[in-house]
Amino acid sequence: MKIKVQVMLAYLLIVFLLLPSSQSHYSSIPMQITGKLNMEQM
Repeated sequence: MKIKVQVMLAYLLIVFLLLPSSQSHYSSIPMQITGKLNMEQM
């Protein structure tokens, strides 16, 4: 559970930082981040 909480916080932080700079990539960036996180967990 702790690991999932940390991943969620990191994910939200990254998205929050990327949102103002590039809203056009908002739909593609989260998918790439989640893909990388899933690969690391495997």
